[in-house]
Amino acid sequence: YAFFNTGFSELPSGKNLRNIGNYAFSECKNLVNPTIPSTYTHIGNYAFSECKNLVNITIPNSVTTIGENVFMNCDGLTSIPRGENLHEIGDGQYCGCDGLVDVTIPDNITSIGESAFADCSNLEKMIIPDNVDSIGCNIFSRCYSLKELTLPFAATEREYAETDGISTDGFGQVQDMFNADGWDFGSGLSDEYTIARILISGGQTIQ
Repeated sequence: YAFFNTGFSELPSGKNLRNIGNYAFSECKNLVNPTIPSTYTHIGNYAFSECKNLVNITIPNSVTTIGENVFMNCDGLTSIPRGENLHEIGDGQYCGCDGLVDVTIPDNITSIGESAFADCSNLEKMIIPDNVDSIGCNIFSRCYSLKELTLPFAATEREYAETDGISTDGFGQVQDMFNADGWDFGSGLSDEYTIARILISGGQTIQ
């Protein structure tokens, strides 16, 4: 909570600064387009959550780990901030980011955590590249505007996922990406969802 709800518009720098702590800049309304200094290596949980005016943030290559819900409810974000040495999107990282509409996951990402994009009410399209090999549950929960989704595979991290590939009907594993609010097993998504197509890389359409 070091700078929680303060007027900071830039991040402090210093050669001994390494970690951005939990909730460090949460609710800082003056953060719009800051740059994280290259001395930092870690971003903590909820570090920039509720920064409503944040439109972009520059993440240096020195940052290699990131916590949960880091950008939760940052409505000004229209794209995913990139950090070349970050290989995961943490749990709830972009939950409630209503500015996200058309998202392509960066190629350096290999893992997407649970509820990573839940409650992104305006999200219409997402492309998840082939290098992503782990996708958590509920990542699209209550994303009712989602119309098109491209996946590298149909499995999730759930223990009962049968394989690491595409199930015979396509729904047995993809359903967990939308739960726990809308998928009636065996009959598809509830009427609240508008998604028209789920494409598995390689060309198999499963909805």
